[in-house]
Amino acid sequence: MTWVTRTRPDFPTRQIVAPLPTRKHVLLLLGALIVTLCAALPQYLRARKSAQWPAVRGIIRVSLLKVGYLKSMKGYYGDVQYDYQVDGRTYRGTRLSFNRVHLAVEDAWQREIDQYPVGKTVAVYYDPQHPNIAVLEPGLLGEMKSLFRMVLGLIAFCCAAFVILLARGERESGTDTREFANQPPAKY
Repeated sequence: MTWVTRTRPDFPTRQIVAPLPTRKHVLLLLGALIVTLCAALPQYLRARKSAQWPAVRGIIRVSLLKVGYLKSMKGYYGDVQYDYQVDGRTYRGTRLSFNRVHLAVEDAWQREIDQYPVGKTVAVYYDPQHPNIAVLEPGLLGEMKSLFRMVLGLIAFCCAAFVILLARGERESGTDTREFANQPPAKY
């Protein structure tokens, strides 16, 4: 933001420039962005691994379309529940995939719900280390694959920018100790 002020007509124009954010603010913002983006990594990794998970047979027990609200906006989501067994123990799953976890228009969810009528036998893909975690549609599908790739790219970019700004700040502030390594300590 730039302001131009003229105190008197015979004096030259001077510009007052608003200060730019300091390196500390930029580093803090980048650090917060990195932490936020990294919070999505476990979901991404689990979704990728789910494509190799073993499958067992399961039975759909609940298949409903429900109404939800986000900031007073009406939307729909599917409530699909299925039972499956791993090593003689019965589990109940509720996740269709790692992609569909948001509100959408009624038609979008209705098409999903119609694929899973109550009583239908389905393939259930479960995490061998945590059999209580399962999906009916494994892997990353559609736009989620692209979205997670963008998130990974953004994490890499932010990490690189963070390291560059941090290194540049050390050099400019004089805390780079390489030039003082061979000098004797100062006497007071």
